[in-house]
Amino acid sequence: MLKVVLTGGAFSGKTTMIRHFARAGFHTVPEAALAVIERLNRALGVEQQRDWRNAHLLEFQRMIVALQLEREQAVPGDVRGPVFFDRGLMDGLGYLGEAGIAPPAELVEACKKARYDRVFLLQTLSGFNPRSESGRPDTLEYSYAIATAVRRAYLEHGHEVIEVPEMPVDQRAAHILERLP
Repeated sequence: MLKVVLTGGAFSGKTTMIRHFARAGFHTVPEAALAVIERLNRALGVEQQRDWRNAHLLEFQRMIVALQLEREQAVPGDVRGPVFFDRGLMDGLGYLGEAGIAPPAELVEACKKARYDRVFLLQTLSGFNPRSESGRPDTLEYSYAIATAVRRAYLEHGHEVIEVPEMPVDQRAAHILERLP
């Protein structure tokens, strides 16, 4: 199994690429943070979820780490070929670092143990959409800042980070697949 992370700032096309690879028959793992946000939206409503998350960013990241680890451990060991992850564990380090918050011990330990075979950083798309109705606090500037922060987190943990420029989905997929071992 080849573990491949697709990362980047908000609105960089990660989820679109994950869906593309899933339709092509590859094993994929969806983004844990979006699942946590959706759960909180259902429980609290969008506005209250945003308020809660802003007040409890560390707890929010703990919830993401738990779900990310669960999802990564659920990947069958007999999967052949690449498994595409919509973000990986080091993304949490990037988000917390950008917020100036020390990461929880469980995230630090998980990142020490985590190994990804390839990490692709997708460039933020030129038609940026903040998608505020989803409860995400995204701006174009924040997207760029997160891209820089997650790049740094992966590099600090010994991963090479391969840049993926904006281009049509099929071309992005080919660009990524050509760079797999």
